[in-house]
Amino acid sequence: MKIRKIVSVALVAALVGMGSTSFASSDVDFSYLLKKIGDTENQEKKELGIEIFKEYMEGDDPDVDGLKKAVRMVTDSETRKKLEDKGYDFDEILSEMDVMKDMSSSDIDKVIVAMETNDFSEVEEIAEKYYEEDNGSSGSGGGSGDKTSEDSEMIGQKDEKAVEEAVKEEKAYKFSDMEGHWARETVEELASKGIVNGKSEGIFDPEGPVTRAEFASLVVRALDIKPAEGAESLAFSDVEQGSWYHESVAAAWSNGIINGYANGRFAPSDVVTREQMVKIIIEAMKSKGMIEESQIAQDALAGCADADLISDWAKESMKYAVSMGLIKGDPNSNINPSAGATRAQSAVMISRILK
Repeated sequence: MKIRKIVSVALVAALVGMGSTSFASSDVDFSYLLKKIGDTENQEKKELGIEIFKEYMEGDDPDVDGLKKAVRMVTDSETRKKLEDKGYDFDEILSEMDVMKDMSSSDIDKVIVAMETNDFSEVEEIAEKYYEEDNGSSGSGGGSGDKTSEDSEMIGQKDEKAVEEAVKEEKAYKFSDMEGHWARETVEELASKGIVNGKSEGIFDPEGPVTRAEFASLVVRALDIKPAEGAESLAFSDVEQGSWYHESVAAAWSNGIINGYANGRFAPSDVVTREQMVKIIIEAMKSKGMIEESQIAQDALAGCADADLISDWAKESMKYAVSMGLIKGDPNSNINPSAGATRAQSAVMISRILK
């Protein structure tokens, strides 16, 4: 039995919910894998996996492609590495999920019940059935399961197309100018989740500057910040309705995350400084209930050689950021508050608040 063919049918919980779970060997059998899913200690992750599966697979029109994208977004680098260490290829597993496109609604319901009740006794048979059908066997000994050469050719074309699509999707978050860069893994992980984008196809420009509009949009995407209810219309004179960043700036502003200048401008094209970046992030985390007063160390800036250069309006936020390890000084212990932030630096800071 080819376990990789069945792993994907073994459900999104295997990918989302195994944060603290590892395989006993690269040659595990199906029942062992299911038991590991059921033994997942992180109930929150397991419930998330169930909800994602139900959202895309329940109803009359299951969306396997949508499920695959969701799995890609929520599967962290640690889980991917565990898969790789045991000889499993994450993208191969995702592509094998296509077998679920042929699952009947009753079988999908059985899978959902199995995930909710932690009783996987029927799921192995379900997986076996679709695996056998995919390989041209009737699975029951009756009737003919032979495929004609025309059928085989069509299957081959379908598989080839799936591979091409997987390669395209993989390239979407691989950047040639990140080879050997200290922030490569972080940038690729955020790109796979749709949080950061390249400057052009295959190029991230890690040392390039980040504008105020770009960083506000980045934070809004990362923390899924929505416009506050009953908020007034955005009053910045230089943020035009219909601009690509209007919605993100409006969401950040209505939640008290960003402020403009005294002249009523937001200056969306200005390069965001490190202290502005910290201020935006801390205000965003506060709006999402991610920060407690006890997390701030009043002497957090004592070790910063250039602490006196931090603007008064940014000092409290900087204390939070330094206390929580969101921002770090250079080898000379300088925070460089007024320096422009690079694309790599901003990505790493966003990654830290998501941990």
